[in-house]
Amino acid sequence: MIRSAIRILGSLVFSALLGMVPVTQATAYTTQVTTPRVTATLVSEYDTIVPGQPLWVALHFEIIPEWHTYWSNAGDSGNPPVIDWQLPEGFRASDIHWPYPERLPVGPLMNYGYSKQSTLLVRIIPPPSLTTGQSVTLHASASWLVCKVECIPEEGFFMPSLPVSSADDQVATEWADTLRAARQRLPAPLPWDAVVDVASDTLQLQVELPGIDEPQLEDVYFYPAKYGIVEHAAEQRQQIDNGTLSLQLTRGDLRSQTLDQLDGVLVMREATADGPVTRAFTVAIPAAVRPASESSIPFTLILLFALLGGILLNIM
Repeated sequence: MIRSAIRILGSLVFSALLGMVPVTQATAYTTQVTTPRVTATLVSEYDTIVPGQPLWVALHFEIIPEWHTYWSNAGDSGNPPVIDWQLPEGFRASDIHWPYPERLPVGPLMNYGYSKQSTLLVRIIPPPSLTTGQSVTLHASASWLVCKVECIPEEGFFMPSLPVSSADDQVATEWADTLRAARQRLPAPLPWDAVVDVASDTLQLQVELPGIDEPQLEDVYFYPAKYGIVEHAAEQRQQIDNGTLSLQLTRGDLRSQTLDQLDGVLVMREATADGPVTRAFTVAIPAAVRPASESSIPFTLILLFALLGGILLNIM
């Protein structure tokens, strides 16, 4: 309840401060906004737009030491960045594609986000009716929260302009490697069988990991997709037995609600001959309610069985 109150209060404070803090003004065709804590740049993988061909763009943050921004589920406090697009007619923008985050403990709280830098990916889908040689301006306004212990709400307005060309004339920009590296951090679909058992206070996530033993796994962590499903700051106990990973999660503030499916990202760091390798997988597993144990039999029913037993003994 305390973490829930902190989160609600933080959201209210963020909304209030956003209207009070001076916004860095962007001029026409600006692609970069700099504040005392971050440099935010709206970047493109290629230098032109090809009619009908999706284009990767990203809001890239360079963050000063000891500060951070947030993932889609910020954890116990904070808010994720938001991008609002105003695109020309016929253009579409995807939701943000979020690279897997890192853990950001702050006192007794656990937050999820990014330090040093982050690259939030978006696919822009242009219409096929564009004419080669014309120029297209992509308007985007973004807001984000950057925190150390204290948090500062910030905004930026971005208006990059890209010419329209054929695919043969499209050239990768200086940001192409950054966007490709960010795509490598996007979670892949979970390739193994998995189940989740739901109890009143815990969730037991079990994943079949053939060929992987416990010494290989240097770190395993489950990032829930939404607030309240898992207690973010609680220890996630793990073990591997006969090729099955078991991860015990403590249920969060929404434990009283029915959980139909466990959604999130499972991040594993493995030891290999070439050094540690980190992989991330999307988790979307239907929940199985754990059968009631004998200790959960109602007390009145236990008394009834005792009474029947006594009657049978007297008859015998």
